[in-house]
Amino acid sequence: MILKNVRYIGEDFRLIKGDILIDNGIIKKIRKKIEIERNEETLYCDNYIVLPGLANAHSHNPDTLTRGIFKDTKLADWCGHSKKGDLQKRIFEYLDRSVSTDDFEVMALKSYIQYIKQGITFIVESGQADFSASQLEKCIERIGLKANLDLYDEFEEYKKSNGKLCYSTHFPEEEDINKENIAELVRLNKEYKPFIMTHCLETQWRKEEVLKKFSVSTVELLEKDNLLSEKSVLFHCVHVSKKDIELLKEKNANVVYCPVSNMWSGAGEMPIERMLEKDINVMLATDFIYNDFWEVMKTTYYKLKSKDNKNLYSINDVFKMATLNSVLISGNSNYNGKIIENNSADLFFVEIQDCLYPLIEIPEFSNVLHNIIFHSNNEMIKHVIINGRWIMKDRKILTVNEDKINMEYKKICKKIFDKDVEL
Repeated sequence: MILKNVRYIGEDFRLIKGDILIDNGIIKKIRKKIEIERNEETLYCDNYIVLPGLANAHSHNPDTLTRGIFKDTKLADWCGHSKKGDLQKRIFEYLDRSVSTDDFEVMALKSYIQYIKQGITFIVESGQADFSASQLEKCIERIGLKANLDLYDEFEEYKKSNGKLCYSTHFPEEEDINKENIAELVRLNKEYKPFIMTHCLETQWRKEEVLKKFSVSTVELLEKDNLLSEKSVLFHCVHVSKKDIELLKEKNANVVYCPVSNMWSGAGEMPIERMLEKDINVMLATDFIYNDFWEVMKTTYYKLKSKDNKNLYSINDVFKMATLNSVLISGNSNYNGKIIENNSADLFFVEIQDCLYPLIEIPEFSNVLHNIIFHSNNEMIKHVIINGRWIMKDRKILTVNEDKINMEYKKICKKIFDKDVEL
């Protein structure tokens, strides 16, 4: 495949022009001009700006069923004694006890379609239902995404297989941590050196839980048992201390910033400026409840601009958190987050429309990436390629039947909520 007359965002976040040759899923050549060979598939890109695929570093799927049902409710109050709490419990009970394989796959694919349509090519999947890893894996591979799949208690069983995804195990949340499951994680870590993920100090009550049981923070507990390293992926990190941040830096741990989700749940906010000051690897994610990754990027930018540091961070820093920083946790999924030769061809194409102008790219100044993030919309994302394979073309998903999935999804909503849902 040859992409002709391409304008793309390079690894320095500036606009570059040229032709791109893709062969066997890899960007083989980038030149000012590449001759078209006979029968070569060719896309003329004059009307697009091409960007490296985005990385959503923490998601729980299938989660579209939760839309609007967890609104105005703190995390600690989920599934409480109210009509809304009953609806919330109904979702979890359905996913853990009643859902059929076919329905689960419909809902998972429904979630993954929304990511593809945002230009996301890599996700960290933390799941929504117990023991659903095999189904999630099947859906991820079917739709064509790259992923790091959190296996929780199923990790050792999966390590014996030859799956194509990257796999992780899980450090229990603060309310579930005990000496026995820590000992099991220590054993797994010694034998396999896996990625270890956890929801870390997300809320005040979770912080109090770990302090009550172990008299140290979750970060300190991980470090104490040699579980804190460059293969640690810590979601949220809202209630971290200065000591925690120093340990994260010392051990080269990875953290995931979920600003929109944390606002929705009332959890609070990660001290992102302090993380960046320490050069800790920060990634971005939608997490749960709200799934607009572009809103996450915008919110992150606003947070970094909300104090007297207007010149300290730019949209480049945000885009790096949304792409390159996830390479460190992508494992053998081969996600790479930039458009250069010999990298996997994971790309999305934004249609150039009037709302982006003026587009200025001169040696002294560029507003191109900034304008794309702030002034485009999802409908302008026309094509997505992953591993050199067309996943979406002209807004049409090519790997699954989206119309059928949407039809089946509405039936599932009616089944779960019965008279509570208007269709």
